[in-house]
Amino acid sequence: MNTDFSVETARLLNKALTFFQAGQYFECHEWIETQLWLNELDPQQKRFYQRLIQLAVAQHHHANSNPRGYALQQQKALHGIEQHTPPQHQWFQRFVVEQPLL
Repeated sequence: MNTDFSVETARLLNKALTFFQAGQYFECHEWIETQLWLNELDPQQKRFYQRLIQLAVAQHHHANSNPRGYALQQQKALHGIEQHTPPQHQWFQRFVVEQPLL
């Protein structure tokens, strides 16, 4: 995937955000993994997508009454997300991370 922010990347991230906001955390995880992460060549972009996947997985654990899984994934996701967010995705990272988590 091109490291430049594109309309297609924005569309894919918006779809992931739709899943996340709807509480469909497993679907969000799968969407980011298959549509963005697997095809990404840029290491910074890839780490950013990995952090988003971890946020979705954390919320999935919380929704399924797994506090340990939630805490572990949330910690992984938030550790370093600022440094791994490419400038063109700051808007998305801020929206997802600054949402009140369950």
